[in-house]
This record gives sequence, structure tokens and C-alpha cells, in this order.
Amino acid sequence: MTQTVADKGRTVMKMASRLSGGWLADTHGLRLTPLLIMVGAVTSVVVATSITSEWIDGLLRTGDVSLWPAVNGISSAAAIVVLCPLIFRFYRRSARSALPWNRLVALHVLAACVFCLLHVGIMVALRKLIYSAGGTAYDFSTGNLPLQLIYEARKDVLTYAVIVGMVWISDRLIAANRKDTPSDPTGHISIKIDNRVHYVAQNQILWISAAGNYIELFVSGRETPWLVRDSLGAFQSRLPAGTFTRIHRSHTINRLFLSDVALAPSGDFTVTLKTGHQIRGSRRFRKNLNV
Repeated sequence: MTQTVADKGRTVMKMASRLSGGWLADTHGLRLTPLLIMVGAVTSVVVATSITSEWIDGLLRTGDVSLWPAVNGISSAAAIVVLCPLIFRFYRRSARSALPWNRLVALHVLAACVFCLLHVGIMVALRKLIYSAGGTAYDFSTGNLPLQLIYEARKDVLTYAVIVGMVWISDRLIAANRKDTPSDPTGHISIKIDNRVHYVAQNQILWISAAGNYIELFVSGRETPWLVRDSLGAFQSRLPAGTFTRIHRSHTINRLFLSDVALAPSGDFTVTLKTGHQIRGSRRFRKNLNV
């Protein structure tokens, strides 16, 4: 039987992904809520330090304390927390893109600039709203908009880097923990589904496909794939490198079942397994099959 990969059961799997947390969880096991708490805690400390510093300066210079520094600091912090999920999702997508490191760096520089503009936009909107309610006008540019944007960009680029760094460090810690997950030394790999650990024979795995926050584990003799919360890259790292080969950003095959490779004029290709299943490959990964 011939099947174009990953169509069967795709709708059900996407629904499962959404119901189980969807955008609130990544494919490595790190959830967005702890990240928001960490970012919120760090931002709160920085903002509180800045606000109290301005209040102390005001007391020393004029003997008066204004509430506007608190409005400015809190509005900035709120904008950062609001944008945090977007950074989280962007990092996830870029990490799965298999781009070379120089293009990834360029992509994150561009994303940091976009983050800066969005942060300023939300922050200024909040301040104008609150200042207006207090009977005062708010002017972000203070007569020199480019210079003010540069001033904000210095802080926002650092903020973006810190948030991305938090996710990256969390990934490394989770990956290190998963390496300690017990596997059967006789050639099995452990998968956790519904709080139960199953052991799957590696030589029975046909291919693995990414499916949102999950992977689909297609196994010989099983009609439907196992649905495992994991990323394709993290799961493949637990398998023998010489046997399992990435052919697409969303697909990894078991070379033991490889039957035929059909090349397309575009450079892409289609892999046919001994079971008759056909899986689309990307020209970016052709070198992995030496074709």
C-alpha cells in the first residue's frame, strides 16, 4: 500500500496538540507558563530597582516623589510579558528550521528589531492611555524620535537575548535529563505516553514525522503511529545516527527500510520504503542520503 506520509490521522493529532496545551507548550517539554513567570520575576526586579532609584533621586533633588516613573516602568514590563509568547514560538520555529548558524543569527537580529518596535508600540500606547487618564500628555520622542528609539533598542535587544537565552538553557537542561531516560540495551527506545513508559524496538521503527508539539512514530506492524510529545531532533538524537536519517525538516527515516529514492527536477526527492510508504524529502537534506 502506498501512502503519502503523515496525512493519516493528522487532523486528530493536531486537535490533540491544541487540547493538550498547544502554543502553551513546546516540543521539548518546556511550558510557556514557567517561562512567563521567570521573565516576569526578572523584569519586576529590574523595574522595581529603576523606579525606586528615580524616587530616591527625586527626593534628594526636589524632596518630591512622582508616580509617573512607576507608570513608565510597569508599562514597559507589561509589554515585555505580552510579547514573550511570540518570542517563545519564534524561537521554537527557528530552532526546527535547520538553517545554518549565520542565517539563524541574522534571523534573530531581525526578530530582535521587530521585538523592539512592538515593545515600544505597546509601551507607548499604555503610557498615553494612563497619562491621558491622569490629565497629562505623554511624549515618547521628546523631540528626537530616532535617538529615543536607539535608546530603547539597546535595552530591548538585550531583553530579547535574555529571553531566548532562558529558553536555550532550558532546552539544554531538558535534553541532558532525557539522555538519562532508561532505554532497553537490547535495541529498544523508551517513549512516554499517558504517564506510561513503552519500549519500542528501534529496528521496527519505519519513520518519524513532526506533528506540531508531537512526533508521530510509525512502527512496522502497527496501523496508526504512536503520538509522542517530543521534538523530531531531540528524539532522533536518542537513535543510532547511522540508521536513522533526516530527509526533511519534518521527517526522519530508518535506512533499514529504504527501498528507492526518486529525484525531482527541483532537487527535492521522494523516498519509498520497503513497506510501500512514500515520504517526501527536501533538497536541503539530500546529502544525508548521498544522492
